[in-house]
Amino acid sequence: MVIGEAMTGMSLDEFMRLWDEEGPFELIDGERVPVSPQMFGATNSANNLAFALNTYSIPKGLGPAFVEATFVLTLFGESNWVTGSRVPDALYIRAEKLAQYKASTLIGSIIRCR
Repeated sequence: MVIGEAMTGMSLDEFMRLWDEEGPFELIDGERVPVSPQMFGATNSANNLAFALNTYSIPKGLGPAFVEATFVLTLFGESNWVTGSRVPDALYIRAEKLAQYKASTLIGSIIRCR
């Protein structure tokens, strides 16, 4: 959806509704791109990478790694407007960035409630 010329994306509610109804997708340049299911080899490699990263980084307080964790890109200062999303095979996020994300976004509120 494009609103005017400057705002591309969708509301967080619409993003979550579409995800639930139609399955996983990435939002790239305003277009929904379906996410293919992972095959065992790729998932195994991503798990091994996340495990190695977590074994090193978590005890040091550096941050966690995740496998196939969806993250959204939002408009600056507007956590309810999704401008993009990605579902990487493996994702590492610095502890301070994760804390900032959880504290400042609606999605962080959802994470804390689950």
